[in-house]
Amino acid sequence: MEDNIPRADWQRHGTGERYCKRCASGFPQLCPCGGQIHGELLEIPGDGFIQLTRCERCEELKDI
Repeated sequence: MEDNIPRADWQRHGTGERYCKRCASGFPQLCPCGGQIHGELLEIPGDGFIQLTRCERCEELKDI
């Protein structure tokens, strides 16, 4: 069976940068830990899109 689960490439996001060219619109945002929350918009084949978010410092996935 083919793996159609989208995966974000967090290494391509700019660590510590206020403006990240890889982020979706409205990101990065400030995380309570002081790091930057990066957002990536990924396509789900046949179903639309999903937005994933993750802090570069605490590495938690964020529900924004």
